[in-house]
Amino acid sequence: MRAARLWVLLLLITGCQTSIGEQSTQTTNTSTGSDGETIRLSDNTRDALDYYLRTAVKGAFVAAGYGSAGFIRHCVNNKKCEKSNSELAEGLVADCKAKKKYKDSCQLIAVGKEIVWQGSIQNAPDRLIAQDDTQSRFKPLAIPKDWQPLERKLESYAPGTVVSGKFFEFDGHRIPLPEGQWQIIARDKRTVRWAKQNIDLHLIHEVLLADIRNNKVNNVIYFDSKVASLLPIYKYNLYKYCSNKSNHVSKIFVNNTKNQECYYVSVGRIFVKNGKRIWQLGKSYLEEQGVEVPSWTSGSSYRFAIKNDWLNIQFHRNLETEGFTLSDNVVRTLLAWLKSTVKDDERKSAYIAKIAEWSKEWHQKFKAAFGRPVPGASI
Repeated sequence: MRAARLWVLLLLITGCQTSIGEQSTQTTNTSTGSDGETIRLSDNTRDALDYYLRTAVKGAFVAAGYGSAGFIRHCVNNKKCEKSNSELAEGLVADCKAKKKYKDSCQLIAVGKEIVWQGSIQNAPDRLIAQDDTQSRFKPLAIPKDWQPLERKLESYAPGTVVSGKFFEFDGHRIPLPEGQWQIIARDKRTVRWAKQNIDLHLIHEVLLADIRNNKVNNVIYFDSKVASLLPIYKYNLYKYCSNKSNHVSKIFVNNTKNQECYYVSVGRIFVKNGKRIWQLGKSYLEEQGVEVPSWTSGSSYRFAIKNDWLNIQFHRNLETEGFTLSDNVVRTLLAWLKSTVKDDERKSAYIAKIAEWSKEWHQKFKAAFGRPVPGASI
């Protein structure tokens, strides 16, 4: 499941990261940017900076590629921790500039816990916006004017809203819901953008629903869909998640740079520290309501796409409410649910087979919600 693969997301958005540590903080006089200068962060870079500010004690953060990429350096008990924050920052900037793609666009944003960028930051993490009394330095995501009416649609997905009936209306898609006591726990928007030209290409809405019973989350459903687009065609890469070798089950009907239809079954964690913002929002909402947040889930994830029109659906089941006892140790649980381990465990193997059958059945139901046959998809 896409959100569950913390190591994949971390590599994608933080590049040259080392481990996190509990070392003492050293400040630095390093500063970059100037008054009146603005950097616009991509959604992934914003989420990476938020993760850095939440977890790092000693280290540095660099934005590159006109804000399209973020790089972190922080440390635990290794030789790098002998260096000061300034030295760590200097090394991170040097590593960034050594990358041909980013050599002229590496901007130091944070050193230790201090924001050293002197200009303003657009699409800043929520924690920085909340600290900005004048609302002049750290700003939320600004979308093109002609897309702004869509904000009213997103606002209709208010956290706490109970979802009744057998379907959920999501941005023009009538999506069937498995049985449950569903309510919205988070909503968010994301953009696909051409950072170098400062152009927003696509606007994406995301929504999280949870099936909550007895202060526990039984199941979670995630949706995202493109709701507005500047260009009629935008080239994408293959949808790699459906073909990930760690998936317990993968079924691909078509997967090229224009059209995708596939689903897969996997086991992992969704509410992780370095996950996308919507997962952080969902986790915060559950904790505020006194609801126990699931640690590990089994997921059935679906992708339907025709060029730049897509719908992603993920259905996650809480493994504990499914009857499995989980270790408090993340590594032990991960090893216990590896594809190679599960096949030798009769109970887990039967469980994955049951989930695979469910996923096959619901593929047709979710496909109907997408509303159009995907060109080139095999039967």
